[in-house]
Amino acid sequence: MYPLEIDSAILSHPDVMEAISFSLEHPTLGEELVAAFVPRAGSLVDSGKVRRFLEDKLSTYKIPTVLLRVAEIPKNATGKTARRSMRSAFADHFRIQGTPAASELEGELVMYWRQVISKPDLGVTDNVFIHGADPIRAQRMCEKMRAIRGLELRLKDIIRNPTAREQAILLTELEKQASKPRHSTMENMK
Repeated sequence: MYPLEIDSAILSHPDVMEAISFSLEHPTLGEELVAAFVPRAGSLVDSGKVRRFLEDKLSTYKIPTVLLRVAEIPKNATGKTARRSMRSAFADHFRIQGTPAASELEGELVMYWRQVISKPDLGVTDNVFIHGADPIRAQRMCEKMRAIRGLELRLKDIIRNPTAREQAILLTELEKQASKPRHSTMENMK
């Protein structure tokens, strides 16, 4: 992990005032990189915008799996951030929430993820990478979606959309695009 490089990249976003990266334990990878950031006063920047910003700044493997937007980053008695204490300071953000599915597709996705990462209480808003997914398991999910729904879901899509709810939104959009009639070049010339 390259914490100072990652912190600097997050801090280079014009709407970010403070940032700190740290790791969480991961069942197959050993550690998973996450980060917390404090937005500048009045900023509406969210985790998705910061993630997209980082895609131009960092290699994919250096982009934190989770970017938490927080009101403040805890400091020790001397006013410094202690990277080692971040895991416990933000532990509630990383617990399985178990949010139930709001649609059939969300239910289908969360059921598959529960099987793939062996987390029976996983909910639709829980980040699958924090709870045991890794690139190999995510690729299995892509293959499952291709086999079941005939959609070309890419590993990059799952990384960018790490919850069953986000994946359901993406898949719904992909299904809409796939069902649109395609006009041939000759028809477009008429």
